[in-house]
Amino acid sequence: MELWPFSRRIQLLDVGAIAGTAYAKWKHKFDVTSIDIQPRAPHVLQADFFDFPMPAREEERFDVIGLSLVINFVGDLAKRGDMLLHAHRYLRRGGYVRYMTHDHFARLSSPYALAFTGI
Repeated sequence: MELWPFSRRIQLLDVGAIAGTAYAKWKHKFDVTSIDIQPRAPHVLQADFFDFPMPAREEERFDVIGLSLVINFVGDLAKRGDMLLHAHRYLRRGGYVRYMTHDHFARLSSPYALAFTGI
């Protein structure tokens, strides 16, 4: 079984990147676009994810959207849900939103009576 199903470099959007180092150890496989409201490195674009330009064509979309440790800074649950749905608009067909493991997400969601069903 192939663990890396891509024959090309992965296009990744790192949201809330701060210094843009989270995916550095995979730089041989990923082309990373890093954004943050208050970036701490020159290669990280200053942008709010909700205002970041939407890809016009399928080939401009991302294979992976990384939301690690950013979604928990969104104040209310409805906006958190909006962020997850918004992320899917940037994905190529078959792409992934990386937030955390399913079990961790389920534990965090259970107090709010949310159930993960997939999108």
